[in-house]
Order: sequence, then structure tokens, then C-alpha cells
Amino acid sequence: MNNNKIKEIRSLYQQQKNYLKALELFLELTPLEKKKVNISLDELLYDYFFNGGGSFCAQTEKKLLNQFPDNFIQAVRTSQVFLQDDRFELLKTYNLKKHSIHQQVWEFLRERDSKLWKDIKVELKSILHVPIEEVLIYLTFWIEEQRFQQNSRLGLAPLASVYSFFIKLYLHETDKVLGMSEYEFSKLFTEHLNQDNKNPLHKILKLIHQWISFNQDELQVYCFALDIDVQAENGVIYFNQSPLNYYKWQLDGIRYEKTRIDYYQKANKMVVMKMAIDPNCIPCKDSSTFDLNFGGAVKQQVINLILRDLQLNNFEWKGEKAGLLKVFFAISGYSHNRYNRYEAKLEMLIEKHRNWYVACKELFEFSLQQHIQIDPYLLHTEKEFVDIVHKTMFNFSQKLIEQAFTQLSYRVNKDKYKFDRFNHDYDVWLKPFVKVGNAYFSPIAFFVNNDWIYSAAQVAIKNLQSNKNVRKETATAMEKYLADKFRNKGFKVKHVENNQASKVDGDVDIIIEDKDIILFIQLKRTYLRLDLKNAYYEYVKSDKKASLQLNKAEKYFENPNDIFQVQHQPIKWIVSTSYEHVNNQIDNCNKINYFDLLFALEKTELKSLEDIIYYLESNSNLLDFYIPSEHDDKLLQGLGLPLDLVEPKKYRQVLAK
Repeated sequence: MNNNKIKEIRSLYQQQKNYLKALELFLELTPLEKKKVNISLDELLYDYFFNGGGSFCAQTEKKLLNQFPDNFIQAVRTSQVFLQDDRFELLKTYNLKKHSIHQQVWEFLRERDSKLWKDIKVELKSILHVPIEEVLIYLTFWIEEQRFQQNSRLGLAPLASVYSFFIKLYLHETDKVLGMSEYEFSKLFTEHLNQDNKNPLHKILKLIHQWISFNQDELQVYCFALDIDVQAENGVIYFNQSPLNYYKWQLDGIRYEKTRIDYYQKANKMVVMKMAIDPNCIPCKDSSTFDLNFGGAVKQQVINLILRDLQLNNFEWKGEKAGLLKVFFAISGYSHNRYNRYEAKLEMLIEKHRNWYVACKELFEFSLQQHIQIDPYLLHTEKEFVDIVHKTMFNFSQKLIEQAFTQLSYRVNKDKYKFDRFNHDYDVWLKPFVKVGNAYFSPIAFFVNNDWIYSAAQVAIKNLQSNKNVRKETATAMEKYLADKFRNKGFKVKHVENNQASKVDGDVDIIIEDKDIILFIQLKRTYLRLDLKNAYYEYVKSDKKASLQLNKAEKYFENPNDIFQVQHQPIKWIVSTSYEHVNNQIDNCNKINYFDLLFALEKTELKSLEDIIYYLESNSNLLDFYIPSEHDDKLLQGLGLPLDLVEPKKYRQVLAK
């Protein structure tokens, strides 16, 4: 046993981050020695390809290919290195033998990406001469026209993706800044609304939509949906995927909407109960203002509930306790007001008019009669925004509002960052305001339809990364919170706290017992992953490590110790705030969504631990929600239920000929 080499590999990998050298030495080990390293080959390859800083060696890769061809192909897929010109030129020289079809796939995907990107750049160049104010106007026209036709909440997501991609790309390329006031912009907007001009952005936005579809439906599917099988028949390349895996991914997406509705129903009941105690808790002048303020109170309660469940509702942010909660209370109130001013009225006109332009003109006439501003966009200076939000809440410092505005705004930094179409990080749902000169712009469609529930959660979790002490403190509080939820159901619960956790080989946060059932939980408060690429990152960097720790903890507790003694084989859960790969088995551990678990624990009909385990592992929580007698068809269609059943041949996707 070459213990010195094993120690050297660990040091190279964990401390020195020299993944190339670590891989070279790893390949020299015997199978038994490789196990002793306690670093899986997939982990090592992930960091070699993803984080190697461009260091690679053809000789080492050929040796890897000969020993572990399947692992090599998977690593090339998930790292997407075939998209890099120098790497592709090397990769196509390798003799992949039975895996040679992947070289054809790499070439096709590169060509498809290159063609679309070239077309986008050509079209971008043609609109750079258009004044920035007109770009923003035509961009708003396109968003409103597209969603008016779809009339669906789910249809906003792809529009937001196109907008986010375009606005970052455009601001990286243009030197123009908006130099007009809100009044001047509004006047110009009205003039263009009354003209029948061709939208100069239509083609580039369509091309961006095509590239995003290609990235999501072809490139990311190939790279990160590893259950996809690539086959060739009669010169045609196919992606084969089982219907079951396809539906599991669809269900993961539906969980987001279901959780949102669950929180709204819970918040609605809480506000009603509060009114029963204090009828004047919702201020109102008449029935219309009551409905407005009641809806606003429910939205704020939703934000409070999800941040409380994450144990992030009271942590200090920017020097103020519960700072983020206050910020999202304020922004929610402002967006709710704008929703009722523009969106609610627009929805009433959908049945009446055939297109958005006619409906918008009618809204503008109404706004002139009522002397109120109704626009399909927001355009504010920072001071104007601060003044508006400051009026929405008492005990809300101006400094906090200014910092909140910074948090919710995107400012392009062309000197520091280049635009990367594969990794562009701007998301209008998280940063609704875009700096365009001295003013900040936001399409009203995304601002008012963002209920801020996931935005608040995502921003809160991301803000913890810069404060290790708060992150650790609130993570422990979240473990105790979940442990108490189980304890309140009458189960025997062991919370393995820090002083005990340090003794355990492995990691388990909560142990629950009920009769002869033992449940081990490792709790992960992680980002919400919204695409296949980030879901795979979650699997590699979080889920696999969690399963390893749970399995090691199981072995530890099988031996004599002073913390917990295993009497029966435990069920092991990775309980995560993310929704991706839910109910996937990872080395004998199952992944469960944290929010699904919390709502299951509130169900009085689930008496035993066995009931709860079956309810979640069988996806009964989703089936239970789909009860037509309790939910109208419009709600279910907005949620994405029921899923359409299709023939298995749909999963035989033609990639190239």
C-alpha cells in the first residue's frame, strides 16, 4: 500500500488545488489504493476539467481514457470543454472507440451554437445605432405583446430569460446612456405607441430565444442529463431518454409552483385569523382599498413565512436586524401597488381586445382621466426609488433602502467582466432594476408578477456567503427548527449539535425514531437551482458529499458510542432547500425537498413516521394537491398540472443528420 502517494494526492487535491498532478498520480494507483484516497474519480475529474485553470495534458487524458472511458466521456460532457476551440481540436484526435459518436455530437453542438451566436452578433450590430430610449421602448413593446398573446404566468419565465440575456448583452456592447427624464421618456413612449413602426428588436429577441432553447433543450440536456443515451441509426443521431426521467424533471419544476401556492394558502389563513382578532389590522377606505391592502398583507406574510422557515427572517443585514425581511416587505408592497394599477386592469382588457397595443392605449386614456401614472415599465432615479419606498413602511432607515436598491439593481461592469453566453449571471427576477445612465429601468411585467417568495429566499441565502458566523448560526437554528417540527408530531428526536457532531465520523444533523423506524437527516440550505447545469453542480458538490457523510455516520453509530446507538437500519434523507433531483437515490440516500417536508409535517392525517416517509417518497404530496374539486382548472394549468402524457417516441429526440 503506497500510503505516501495517497497522502500526496490528498494534499495536491485539497490544499494545493493541483488537479492535473493529483489525477496523474491517481491513475498510477491500484484499485484498492484508489479507494483509500477517499476522493472519487468523478470528483477529481470534475475539478480537473472545471477548476484546472486551463492546465491539461493529452498524455494523461489518453491514459484516463484507456482506464476509465465512461468517466472520461461523462467529464467532457459535464465540463463542456468541447466548446473550447483548443480543447476540441485535441479531443477530436482521441480514439474513443465505441464512444466515437460523442465526437460527432460535440461537433454538431459546436456548429449549432456558433451559427446562432454569429446571427445574434450580426443582429446586435445592426441595432447599436438605435437610441437607447427607443431600445427600451421596443423591448417593452415586445415583452407586453408576447405575454398578452400567451396570457399565462408560466409564459413569463422564457420571456424573462430572453430579456435578461438581451439586456446584459446589449449593455455590454453599447456606450449609450439614457439622458432623458421620466416625463420625456413617457412622452416618447406614447408617441411610439401611436405609431405603426416595425419593431427593430424583434429579430434579435427571436434569435436569443432560439439560442436559449438550444442551450436548454439540446446542449444542457446532452451535458447534464446523464440518463440520456446517444445513439446513431442510418446516419441520424438521437437522444434517448426514458419517459420516467423526463417526468421526474417536470415534477421538480412543478414543486416550485406548488410550494408557492402552499405558502399563499397558509399566509391567507393567518391574515384572516389576525383580522378575526383585530378587524382593523387591514387599513382601508372602501372595499377596493381593502382588497388591495389584504392582498399586500398576504404577500408580506408569505415572505415572512419562507424566511422564517429558513431561519433568516431576523438575521442582521446591512447593520439592521431583520433588514432583508424589511426590504422585501417594502419592495413587495410597491410591486403589489403597481400590479393593481397596471396588471389587474390589463387582465380585464384581455377578453375585450385582440392585441396589447389597443389595450394599452385604453389604459393610458384611463390614466389621464384619473390623473394617475399607469405604465408598462418603471423608470426611476435612485433617489426617486428611495423616496417612494420610504413612504411604504415605518421604522425603515433611508440607508437600508439605498443598500436594498443596490442589492436589487444590475450595473454592467464592462472593465471587470466579459459577456459569457454560457454563464451570464443576470436574472431579472433577482435584480429587477437595470442602470441605464442616471436612471434605473424595469419592465413592469416582471416586477409586478414577482411575488418575491423565491427572490427573497435566494437573496437571503446568497448574502450569507460573506458572513461565516451568521451562516453557521442560522444553519444550526434551522436544524433545531426542523427537529422541533418532528418533536411536535410526537416523535423521538435527536439533534446532533456541534459538540457531538465533532465526534462523529461522517455527518448527520437530525435523527428521528418512531417505533422500529429510524430516519437520518442531513439538512442542506442551498441555492435554488433552475436549470440542468446548476442542478448537476448541486449533485456533484452537495448531494454526493451529503450521501457520503450520511453513510459514514451510519457506520459510526453501528459501533459503541455515547451519542446514539442504531437498532435498525436507518432510512437516510438528504433534505435540501433545492428542488432538483428530488426523490433520487444517491448511494442509498434519498433526496427530499425541505419545504415539501415542512408542509407534510403540518398534515394531521400523517400520524406516523412511516406515513410521512411514504407520503413524500411516493410523491403523494403532488398527487394529493391535484384534486379537481378543490382547485379550479385555471389554477392547475398555471401550475403545470396535470402533466401531459405522451408516447415514448417523444423522448427519441433527433439531434443531427
